[in-house]
Amino acid sequence: SSVERAEFFVAIDSMEPPPFMKIAKNEVVVSMASRVELGWIEAAFKPFITERSEIVFDDETKQVFEQTARFFRDLPLSEPQVKRAPVDAAHGVLLKACQQSFEHWFLSLDEIGAIEGRMKFLEAHGALSFDTSAQENSRQAFLNEAVFGSTKLSEVLAKPLGEIYLRNLPADFVTLLKTQAPDRMTVPSGSEMKVHYPPERAPYIEVRIQEVFGWTQSPTLASGRVMLQLHLLGPNYRPMQVTSDLASFWQNGYVEVRKELRSRYPKHSWPDDPLTARPEAKGRRRQ
Repeated sequence: SSVERAEFFVAIDSMEPPPFMKIAKNEVVVSMASRVELGWIEAAFKPFITERSEIVFDDETKQVFEQTARFFRDLPLSEPQVKRAPVDAAHGVLLKACQQSFEHWFLSLDEIGAIEGRMKFLEAHGALSFDTSAQENSRQAFLNEAVFGSTKLSEVLAKPLGEIYLRNLPADFVTLLKTQAPDRMTVPSGSEMKVHYPPERAPYIEVRIQEVFGWTQSPTLASGRVMLQLHLLGPNYRPMQVTSDLASFWQNGYVEVRKELRSRYPKHSWPDDPLTARPEAKGRRRQ
């Protein structure tokens, strides 16, 4: 049958497939048809043939394209011609795709996930109240700025998204984050250590013992509600002690740690009184 090889045909008689026929769902069986040439359609129905352009997001390449094709009424007459969409036309389509996949594409990023973790920490300890509508407004403003001028996801992800995210939070929230749930903590040696905010666990920093000489007690977060946990590392950067009570560690645990490590790492400082000793920054050695 020439219909089987035809690009177009008119189905004169069709029916739902009987139960015994194993074909795809929603397909129909055509029992009578007539082949149709494209030229016949173009000659007979010219007033009904139009060219249409559509802006679409491609799930595979994660970018926005402009598709242009000729139609007879709603029937496409050719494969669409595809090109990169204009920036202005792409904005709304890319924005919608980013909204639908916000958690997967953005919350999974370390820089944004860390900010969200800090906000959840403050909220859990009563230092911050962030209602759903305010959160949605901030995320919408963030995406609007992040997507601006882009036509594909890779361009969006290449931007400084952490800065953009913070910029679109309420100003008082940003102040609370900086003061009560900082991203980094300056230790006595002058080094800045990243503060980790794991869900349902105490926030902590990882720091060498020599860098916190002079600290009499552990710092606090969330307006003094939570003690910062210290993962105290040896010169080999392996954890020697985990504590939220630094004063107790100096009185009790430090003596044992000093005894264990002083002979193995003699070039590092192991003072009798760590509260008055000069802290050593990373990479420095006692002269």
